Amino acid sequence: MTLFEECKTALETDDTKALDSLQLQLALQSNETKLELLSNLMPYIETSLRQGVDESSELLQTLAHDQSFDELAKIIPVEAIHEGLISGLAALQQALLSLLRQDLVAQTELLYDALVLLADPDSPVGVVSAAHTALVGLVKSADSQLVQRRLTSDPACLKVLRAMKTEVVTASRLQGLLLDTVSEFRFPSYLYDTSDFDMYRDDPLALYVLIEYYTNLFRADASFIQTLSGTVKHLMSLFEPDELLNSLIDSVLVQLTGVLSTEDPDTVWQLDTELKLGKRFIVDKERGLDYEFLANLDPEYIKEHYSDAVRTVPLKVETLEVYVHLSSYQPTFVLLQGLESSSTIANLPFMARYTLLLALSETEWGMQRLLSFPSLIDSELELQDLNPESAQFRDLFLQRLLSTPWKGRAETALNGEKAPQIEMQL
Repeated sequence: MTLFEECKTALETDDTKALDSLQLQLALQSNETKLELLSNLMPYIETSLRQGVDESSELLQTLAHDQSFDELAKIIPVEAIHEGLISGLAALQQALLSLLRQDLVAQTELLYDALVLLADPDSPVGVVSAAHTALVGLVKSADSQLVQRRLTSDPACLKVLRAMKTEVVTASRLQGLLLDTVSEFRFPSYLYDTSDFDMYRDDPLALYVLIEYYTNLFRADASFIQTLSGTVKHLMSLFEPDELLNSLIDSVLVQLTGVLSTEDPDTVWQLDTELKLGKRFIVDKERGLDYEFLANLDPEYIKEHYSDAVRTVPLKVETLEVYVHLSSYQPTFVLLQGLESSSTIANLPFMARYTLLLALSETEWGMQRLLSFPSLIDSELELQDLNPESAQFRDLFLQRLLSTPWKGRAETALNGEKAPQIEMQL
């Protein structure tokens, strides 16, 4: 039986196991052979897709892989793809969305069709994912000029994109599209802004996702901080003493503030002063956010504005992230009082201790501090019975000691032998 006959039989009988087993064999064929098979099998693939057989979609994608849209359109006319995309059949829609590639799509109604499927609140998850993947691929392709031009100027496309901002579900999909293309393309600026914060008022989880979107957007392109200055202020004002709301979104707001403090410290300091964020959450410690702020704000920003607060932070498991974060920057490292004694480090539980040891050993100043604690290093070189995960942490730290006066003992410890007790002259 020929490969064509095997595929045809599997499609006609909806033999999903056979379709799965044929995938690798089909993938190994030349592009010419795959194109010929696709041409001959397409009527059977379409019938199977209309019956909801997902494996037929995978077969179609395998045969269409690396084929140009121009070639595919000779086998499956644009009008047929259009009809399939508006058919309401999820398996068929997902399969056809996978064919949308190259700038030629912009000359057809298929780009609009993909947008509509992404924007439809009732689209199944698989269709939404396929539409997102297709649109991102089109925007980011090497020859995407026509697609990009149409997405910024075509009234029908822009109407769909604007409408996506009016509902929480579709706004989230739009935000995903904007984020995944921001490094290559800029949609009209009004699409990046949230038009109606009120629709998030009764949905804390959606608000959490929205703040996460802006955090990632500002991290990807800091110019949006000034462009969306009104939105930035509104987001920061969400730090209000509403326990029910903020218990869910405080952490993501702190992450947003951290990104802003790195990318635009002047704007953050202005808002920090106006909204009294530092005073409330670092100095007065309202809702216990002082450690979260100090673990997320840019170290340079902290050094300039909150040095006194850093000096009061004790070293314990709850503050470990603060110590790891601020030890990476020497001006804040010297403010960490908990690193002035080896005993505070030694008293940490194993994983917390090694998380800190590894962080300190990454910098010259951190390693110098560790080398000033010979008794601490000596105890870590003792033979220890550890589980594999803990042993990996310890071995990584020991490897960093190989470039120090402790090299000999570190090598011995790495070999799993008992290190001899010798006095180190540091």
